[in-house]
Amino acid sequence: MSKGEKIVLYLDIDGVFLHRTGRLTRTGYAEFEISLGAEEFLLWATERFDCYWLSARSASGSREGVERAFRHASPATMTSRSFAALVQRITPCPWEASKITGIDRRRSFLWVDDDPDTASVAALEASGQQDSLIVVSVDADKGLLGKLPDMILNRLESTVS
Repeated sequence: MSKGEKIVLYLDIDGVFLHRTGRLTRTGYAEFEISLGAEEFLLWATERFDCYWLSARSASGSREGVERAFRHASPATMTSRSFAALVQRITPCPWEASKITGIDRRRSFLWVDDDPDTASVAALEASGQQDSLIVVSVDADKGLLGKLPDMILNRLESTVS
């Protein structure tokens, strides 16, 4: 990593920033709510890292799916200009077939995901980059985003050492 270059942080959405409520919407899809601590974590992360959405919601590279997901999860939160601007500050990362295709592995990066696809995990293992993946699920632990900054900093310390 060159001096002054920020580490890239790839962020999944469902299961990380949106947790499943266990209910279905009127149209039969899983219902989501914005995870506890999402805004605080995103503020922290965007100040320290080059952040990218790496999600099924951003696979096309468009912001539309990302914004729609947060808006449907909490219309009131997304009407907050500060939270909406924070979500928009993060660039959607396009990818095809597996998320690894959206990751620039030439740069130092961390990837936060609740359920990484097997092809991406295999590619990380084959290149010795498996420590760049942090698997977290707010569906299993709703308070996890409050712990995520320490998890990230600990991972960075262990990979630099």
